[in-house]
Amino acid sequence: MEMQHFRSTNRSHPLVDPAVFISANALLLKALFIAADVFSRQDWHDEAFELMTQIMLQFKHQQNTLYLDDVIYTLDALYFALTLNHDVMDHVEYVWNHLMESFYDHIHGGAWFSQESHRTPMS
Repeated sequence: MEMQHFRSTNRSHPLVDPAVFISANALLLKALFIAADVFSRQDWHDEAFELMTQIMLQFKHQQNTLYLDDVIYTLDALYFALTLNHDVMDHVEYVWNHLMESFYDHIHGGAWFSQESHRTPMS
């Protein structure tokens, strides 16, 4: 207990990269939806919806600094929720439109890793 108290009061927490927050948590979101469905756990479904709400808030707030993988992982998690008959179509459409407007190259086909206006195209 002493070590835990020391770590919680004296430890410098690492900086949070919002792009990592979204991509990593979108993977977690899909896993939560899968686990909740497989084990029929309503509390895990509720937790997944809470996480989905947080991800979408971050997504909308930081949409100009996202990378392609953040968008793809989020879209994948939302699509899986849709296959479970959850009402997430508004989120799916929002993320899809962001993907097509910000990353997709309509002339050459394919998608870019970062947006055209991204401040740090290489990481």
